[in-house]
Amino acid sequence: MAKLYISNVSRQEQIVCYRLDYGKDGELKDTNRRFEPAKQQPIPPGRQVMIGGDMHMRQIEDIVEQLKPYGLIGALDAPRQHRVATLVFNIVNPVPTKVMESVRDTNAELQTAEGIERRKKAAVATNEMVQSAVASQFLEKGIPDEPADKTIITFEQQEQSDAGEKTIAEGYRVEAGAAAPPKNKGGRPRKIR
Repeated sequence: MAKLYISNVSRQEQIVCYRLDYGKDGELKDTNRRFEPAKQQPIPPGRQVMIGGDMHMRQIEDIVEQLKPYGLIGALDAPRQHRVATLVFNIVNPVPTKVMESVRDTNAELQTAEGIERRKKAAVATNEMVQSAVASQFLEKGIPDEPADKTIITFEQQEQSDAGEKTIAEGYRVEAGAAAPPKNKGGRPRKIR
């Protein structure tokens, strides 16, 4: 028998929903009892809970597999984290505080990098919309000239939340025919300061 601890490393309460398809002896429940409603366990941000008490390892493995698609990673996998994680689990002992802090910091880095990439894509999409709108208006008015091939897009954060993040104030110059930036080869993103 072992214990499963799950910590919430996100900034909002998570409600963990899981089924226990295996009994305390590790055997699969009969098909009539297998489709019981899911159990729910709320976990406040920055906290952890023990799920289900003493359980068989098959029960723990089953719960972990159920929660992986929703951002669950193991405490031992935290140093190799390559995507945003909302939950961290550990078996037998609670999730160490240093691991929770490390995952939270890596999440912030990953989300910052995603935000930068999203704003770059938004700048390119806005440029295409502007070029298309100007070209159609030129056509309607019978003006033979092509629209300009450069657009400058700026993003500015109007308000700052209580989380204390850095303000967003960046701009992009979109030029027609410019080469796309190289894609990340799956490595860990640079730390943004």
